[in-house]
Amino acid sequence: MPRSSTVAIKDEPGGTGNVKRIRTTVTLEDDLIRKAQAYTGIKEKSALIRAALTQLVQREAARRLAALGGTMPDLQRIPRRRMPRK
Repeated sequence: MPRSSTVAIKDEPGGTGNVKRIRTTVTLEDDLIRKAQAYTGIKEKSALIRAALTQLVQREAARRLAALGGTMPDLQRIPRRRMPRK
């Protein structure tokens, strides 16, 4: 059985806006944490998990947006503001 670590995630107060922060404890495989730290360069476990969750949310949002592609065939073309070419 792989060795695992318990990681307590705690965000310090002082966030911006109306962000609700939570504290939770998770148990993860040590090897998975080490690989993620090596790939990202993020050594702090809380920051590592925060980055992973942020990436997961962004990926799923993009996937859902892509799934909507072409679902409104009668939509008028949206004008784009582009910089003039030189």
